[in-house]
Amino acid sequence: MPLCILREQLADYDAWRKGFYDDLDAHATEMASAGITLQAAYRDSDDPNVVLTLIRFASREQGEAMLADPAMRATMAANGVDLDGLRVEWYEDAS
Repeated sequence: MPLCILREQLADYDAWRKGFYDDLDAHATEMASAGITLQAAYRDSDDPNVVLTLIRFASREQGEAMLADPAMRATMAANGVDLDGLRVEWYEDAS
């Protein structure tokens, strides 16, 4: 199962955090249908407005479709994510 790592530059961590966790609760069904089995966020120790979000999808195709969805991108932008600076990396299990 692929792991997607997003490096996100934020306008305001506190505003992003509230939106991120509100979105998790509000979109649990959609996230399950997108094959998400793991989601975690980590804050940069040196820059509090940078986070890494780890998302495990059932397939890379499902993940790419979700991240390309205009509604998802609008939500990310509304939560203060700099979409132009968004870094997306994909990893597969090494075992």
